[in-house]
Amino acid sequence: MSKPDIVSILDFATWFNVKHQSKAPTGYDCGEDTSDCQGALYMLCARNLTGNADYGRWWGFEDCLMQNQTIIPQNAGACAEANKLDYPTLKKCVSGSLGIDLLEASAQESLKAKVVWTPWFGIQGKYPDPPPAPPERIEYLKVICEAYAKAGGSPMPAGCSTAYSAHVRANDIQVEDY
Repeated sequence: MSKPDIVSILDFATWFNVKHQSKAPTGYDCGEDTSDCQGALYMLCARNLTGNADYGRWWGFEDCLMQNQTIIPQNAGACAEANKLDYPTLKKCVSGSLGIDLLEASAQESLKAKVVWTPWFGIQGKYPDPPPAPPERIEYLKVICEAYAKAGGSPMPAGCSTAYSAHVRANDIQVEDY
């Protein structure tokens, strides 16, 4: 979501495709993440720290962290600083019970949404059934802009102009990304 005008029309929340795994260090399998779910923990804790509405900081942190996934969690401090997050508070969440609670919430959301692969998304509490095309073939921007138009949103964000042409109203859709 590198288009700020698109992000501004969304009630946007990210969850991670987390599954219970008794043999994993945290008790969870976070898929492509590190074996101890450090990436998911840092991103969930950042969103919890800033509040979901402050997407600029938590999304900026996620984007920074994911630019080089091979060095997670070593890049967390620099990403926190770049996005004005209090790193000691963030680290406390990641290493404490709050982080585990946030992983559990992600596991529950993944089950509810019947996540098949990532990225996965729901719009206005509805999830794909059957699943859409594999992730590399989904035109996410088009899907979001079409849902926004269908909800009667207005005005159309400039970021939608290449994906969808309609007159739409702001803040009418909710997207969840897993």
